[in-house]
Amino acid sequence: FTTFIISEEKDKKNLRTLILTGVTTLEYIFSTILFPLLFSILGVCIMPIAFGISIPHIGIYLLVTFLTIISFILVNLAIALFCKNQTQASAVSLIFYLIIMTLPMFSSVNKIAKMLTDFSLLGAHNQYFDNMLTFDLFSPQILSLVIWIVILLLLVFTGFGWNKKH
Repeated sequence: FTTFIISEEKDKKNLRTLILTGVTTLEYIFSTILFPLLFSILGVCIMPIAFGISIPHIGIYLLVTFLTIISFILVNLAIALFCKNQTQASAVSLIFYLIIMTLPMFSSVNKIAKMLTDFSLLGAHNQYFDNMLTFDLFSPQILSLVIWIVILLLLVFTGFGWNKKH
């Protein structure tokens, strides 16, 4: 969703106009991710209730899913900021999602896929649901997710700066 918002703004030259009018990177990021973030958080809260899933340690669940949501939104921001148009952003986004969503399917039969999944954007989320009762907030998967978020934030800031120049 975020990818489409930004790539459409780029196609219509609205992003360039916003940059020239003095919108800061943080203002732009916040305004762009607000609705996807709110809808995602709402979904995360409604899904367990809708499917009757008991979530132990609700605070850990909310933290893990919130960090996972943030990482996916930042990936979409970065993709859109670096792609030239909506078509290119859609293609890159689709390839990213196909890879990230199929990795967990192969992680039970392949050690490399398991390692890649554990340290991907979905690693902490998958670990939480595999070990709800014993999940550790200081696991390598949480550390990996935090590192991903920092890297993605740097990419987004770089992408916004790159769009200022182009």
